[in-house]
Amino acid sequence: MAEPRQLAGLADNEFVEAELLVLEKSLQTTKAGAAYLALALGDAGGRISGRVWDRAEELDALFDSGDIVRVKGRINSYRGQKQIVVNGLEPLPKEDLDLSLFMPAAQRPEAEMTAQLDSLVESLGEPLRTLCRNIFDDPELGPLFRKAPAAKSVHHDYLGGLLEHTLSVAELTLLLAGKYSYLHRDLLLTGALLHDVGKALELTLNPGPDYTNAGRLVGHVVLGVNVLRDHLPSGFPRTLADEITHLVLSHHGVLEFGSPKTPQTLEALALNFCDDIDAKLTSTRALLDETEGEWSGYNRLFERFFYKGSPDRPAPAKPADPQPAKTKPKKTAPEAGEKADTPGLFGEG
Repeated sequence: MAEPRQLAGLADNEFVEAELLVLEKSLQTTKAGAAYLALALGDAGGRISGRVWDRAEELDALFDSGDIVRVKGRINSYRGQKQIVVNGLEPLPKEDLDLSLFMPAAQRPEAEMTAQLDSLVESLGEPLRTLCRNIFDDPELGPLFRKAPAAKSVHHDYLGGLLEHTLSVAELTLLLAGKYSYLHRDLLLTGALLHDVGKALELTLNPGPDYTNAGRLVGHVVLGVNVLRDHLPSGFPRTLADEITHLVLSHHGVLEFGSPKTPQTLEALALNFCDDIDAKLTSTRALLDETEGEWSGYNRLFERFFYKGSPDRPAPAKPADPQPAKTKPKKTAPEAGEKADTPGLFGEG
């Protein structure tokens, strides 16, 4: 089997011969009425679009989504994004293949991310620690959470994406809690860890990200609230449970983005900002990573083009070591015969 390749790093007009997983497949027609195959292909190094212009209907009958195919073709760019123009395609038997080796996945190993998740949970005080332990140690839910994507598309849409996104949001909330002491650190961190837990039941890899029946019928926000209620420790304070439920219900921020409630606590407001920052920066970074040239294609989600940045940007400067604050000498009463300092405008010396 060929080694996984960083698909986004392939150069324009580069010849490609690789074994790839078919994440999506659809037979479409051009404006002139000619049939072609639109594909989403991937391996552990990423994902890329593919187009089959010749013998599309004949090849369409040979394979399905979830199959492994040996692809031959060349890279070109269309609207600022790379794709493979396929001129050869052969389905491969997948009985003895580990599909996870072909799936686009988080860059960090699952074990490393799980260790960080455990560390964050252990940093919580009770009863929040036990609540999170009940959820993440659940023998059915826990493995789903660690492998699920965070979205069908847009951001973190790969194996382990939900765990990766959750950890990023948690890290951002800790930064805010360190800056703004009036935020309740443990409550905010619990919200970060649990805000998308319902996506473990909403999304699956089949083989690409797709919705489960529960995901389509109920959605991850309500599923997350159900998970929370089902795993509350005995004697958990009702008002605290309501606050955590509010964090889950309001993390999308506004009603039109799927939040049943808008943020109504400081922690809910902070969580919404952190979730939004991580999702938008990650999706935009992925778009620019796939972009040839200086500008991306038009992004319909953000309704704009994105610029990759000037080649003349200087290297980032190393942050200077913080200098100790200078303390003002303590004033003493004037000696006899010594003239006192003239008071300032507001009475200070």
